[in-house]
Amino acid sequence: MTCTLIGKEDPTDTLESINRLLPKIRHFQFENRLVAFLALTQGDIQLSREIYLTIDPGWLEPGQWPELVERSRRDACMVAWVLMNTGDEKLGSALLRQAISYIDDSLPLAVEHSDWDGPEVCYLTAGDTEKALLRIETQLAHNHLKDWYIVHPMPMYDLIRHEPRYQAAWAEHERRLSVQRENVEKMAADT
Repeated sequence: MTCTLIGKEDPTDTLESINRLLPKIRHFQFENRLVAFLALTQGDIQLSREIYLTIDPGWLEPGQWPELVERSRRDACMVAWVLMNTGDEKLGSALLRQAISYIDDSLPLAVEHSDWDGPEVCYLTAGDTEKALLRIETQLAHNHLKDWYIVHPMPMYDLIRHEPRYQAAWAEHERRLSVQRENVEKMAADT
């Protein structure tokens, strides 16, 4: 289902699918987060906001941010972007600052590879394309290839899609996945 919904070929069909899914998954937080991602990739910022705030209204309460940011930096920055683009610029900017502070100051003290959870989303939301590109290149260096198809269609990536460094990183990501697919096919043929 996810791969079918992620494509931008027909946003109307994707948004219709999202609206059909919402009542069926209303009690499942992970699935709702994924649908909020998908709504955002399809350009429906208002629907994405509605889903995020339904899942966790704490995004509107700065006192709850430390726990929410620790749970998912990527979600924090995507919610910040959504807030900033739906009339809550001040609240979204404050959430973004808190998430970036956590990523830059606290997370590296706790984990060796703090690049795995999409910190470039935060830097792109803040307009810092250099830090975003460095994080993407670090993800490649660490072979963290997961979620690129889900996350990279987000609108904040529009800041770097034209950048040669980003295009080179994406080409390398695709090359590595192709090698992995070939290896899986060889393993399947050998059994």
